[in-house]
Amino acid sequence: MISSSVSTCQQAGKALTSWNEALPKAEGKTLEGQLSQSSNEIEAIKAAVYENLRAMQREDLEAYLATLDPGSPAFEDTKALTQDLFDTYDLKIELNSVQVINTSGNEAKVRVTETTRKIAGPDFKDNITTGIHTLRKSNGRWKLYISDVEKIEYLN
Repeated sequence: MISSSVSTCQQAGKALTSWNEALPKAEGKTLEGQLSQSSNEIEAIKAAVYENLRAMQREDLEAYLATLDPGSPAFEDTKALTQDLFDTYDLKIELNSVQVINTSGNEAKVRVTETTRKIAGPDFKDNITTGIHTLRKSNGRWKLYISDVEKIEYLN
């Protein structure tokens, strides 16, 4: 599944993702050094992640889907699951950290950590999720392509 709220969908029997902020080393050079020339590109990648989260918070399915790569093999499942999520829960999702860990041409990997808490709805485990979003450029804009969960810590 594709999303900034992977843990939420995982609790619904599916899978989504999350983010983090210290730059690792990549092939002997710091990623920060490799990316310093393209800080606008890094900001555009992060902006795509933030917009994805804002659309989730507003429960705006159209805006949310606009942040996803329509070519993703998970697009249709994500669309259906997200609508169900919006219909079932009212959640507060906080993006704790965002770290661009790799870029290569039209693809970027971003580690995120987010906290998701239930405001209203049926049983739900509040959690902190860390995962990797893979973004791809689609028509000149960064879009979430797929997300993988690295870790979920349940808070209740």
